[in-house]
Amino acid sequence: MNLGGKTYVPKVTVADMASIMCAQNLWRALLDPKEKRSKPTSARIEEPVFQNVIVGPWAATLAGFDGQDLVIAVDVATYLTVVFRLGSRERLRRDFSDALSAALEDLGAPPRTIAMETAVVEAMPIVRLTDRTVSRTLQEVQWFCDLELGYHDDLRRVQRNLNELPHAGRDPCVPAEAVAAMVGRTMAEWNPPNH
Repeated sequence: MNLGGKTYVPKVTVADMASIMCAQNLWRALLDPKEKRSKPTSARIEEPVFQNVIVGPWAATLAGFDGQDLVIAVDVATYLTVVFRLGSRERLRRDFSDALSAALEDLGAPPRTIAMETAVVEAMPIVRLTDRTVSRTLQEVQWFCDLELGYHDDLRRVQRNLNELPHAGRDPCVPAEAVAAMVGRTMAEWNPPNH
């Protein structure tokens, strides 16, 4: 950007960009084996900046439940929540994309929106979560997720219930309503299906 003959480059933090910010436990699970980590790191590459996305950045953590490793991810802006099994490092983005697709579909999002948002998730950089406020929010959602998992085995139902959970100090306070507002539609227009 040129301001009065001087070039100005706005400071963009990871929190301003679409990314998957991993809590420490998930970050460690995604690291390469130690023998690969001991090699010198490659040169830093520029992270992509996505335009016209509704959700992201995401905060994600790893939680164990009934012997399974589950990823719980919360969109920082809307608190939209997705829950999925951690298969492998290589499949993290694909599994994330599938869970996001299901969440948006359950909210009645248009197919074009679902396609765009899931494509972005598959290309997002994975970074370490360093924001303590976001980390606390993620811990709170994880607590409610643990409660839901005590009642339901179906992860899609769990995330659907979490997306109807109000969060204090937010406007709109319900993630499903926040996502609808981001798309510019009312909840009545979205007409989410009853499952």
